[in-house]
Amino acid sequence: MEFEIYGYTLWEIVPAAVLLIAFIIQMIWYPGRYGKVAVFKQRVSRDTPAVSVVVVLEDNMAFVEQTLPLLLEQDYRDYEVVVVDYGCSPEVAEALEGTAMRYAHLKTTRINVDTKYKRRRKLALSVGIKAASFPHILFTESYAYPPSSQWLPTMAKGFTAAQVVIGYANYEPAKGFFNKLIRCSRLMMSVRYLSSAIRGRVYRGISTNLGFTAPLYFEHKGYNYQRLNTGDNDLFIQKIATLRNTAVILSPQSAVREHYFGGLAGWWSERRYHSHTYRYYPASVRAGIFTELFSRVLFFAAAAWLIARMVPVLWIAAVVILVLRWLAVYYVIFRICLRLGEKNLLFAFFLHDLVSPFSETLLSLSRKIRPSQGVWS
Repeated sequence: MEFEIYGYTLWEIVPAAVLLIAFIIQMIWYPGRYGKVAVFKQRVSRDTPAVSVVVVLEDNMAFVEQTLPLLLEQDYRDYEVVVVDYGCSPEVAEALEGTAMRYAHLKTTRINVDTKYKRRRKLALSVGIKAASFPHILFTESYAYPPSSQWLPTMAKGFTAAQVVIGYANYEPAKGFFNKLIRCSRLMMSVRYLSSAIRGRVYRGISTNLGFTAPLYFEHKGYNYQRLNTGDNDLFIQKIATLRNTAVILSPQSAVREHYFGGLAGWWSERRYHSHTYRYYPASVRAGIFTELFSRVLFFAAAAWLIARMVPVLWIAAVVILVLRWLAVYYVIFRICLRLGEKNLLFAFFLHDLVSPFSETLLSLSRKIRPSQGVWS
């Protein structure tokens, strides 16, 4: 005899309970935690300090010709740009020297590439930090660019309140649905670490839009995991950042855009490479990310089961809860997009919302089955 309650079997009661619990968890994460990104305001002062902007350059002529002038023409009274020439070709090095002759606040330094250790990014960053004239340092990448001359003034405000400054960065908008999907992926990755930083649990920044003070760097004896060719924007941030010494700067003016190359394969390879440090994250961070993703899978699975079985009342309740969840999530994402200057992502977010738990699982499995090359020196 099959067990029943008010005429409903366990095959109907259990999915309904799972749906309700998963819905509550999703509401805790989206309106409760992620929603803070849309409304958070960092307390800052108008009296901003002198700033050094450090960039590691690995043979990128487009940076010298197009992006470097954007960095050198920021609307800021007292700053310098420090470019670390990390094995550039003679043509790029010559162009860099020519730019330095036109801009007095451009400083260049060069280190030779060690053929034994091809990727020593932390070494290049350390050279840039030591070459900086000012203790307050912002970092960006040669494949990224500021949206306007207000990037530096906006980000520098964070140093009036803290020693670590975390900003937002995403790929530049381009034609095609795939561009929107990868921007959705980056958006949600950023929302996770930004919302966590706002709550005082700082576990990463983004290397294209991040800052900290030189005294803090030297106080902690430089970068950790020296043989790991990544981790400067997450493992090191976990080492130095606290609730009291970290500022989160969120606005369209402070958001950095990254050039994107390589198509789907390039994006996937980049994700695998940079996600290698995930294993070293605090257990609470990994558990939180897993909880949100897994509860989303359970929510959609339970809703689909109840709707497919067409059980009286329960399938209608499932549809209502499904719609309520989407309305709440989309409202939060809409407000976050406004805050960060993202446009035309809501339609693509519908698909990303459905498939991202599975893509993250696949990413984790691929990383274990076939580790990324070049992660360790």
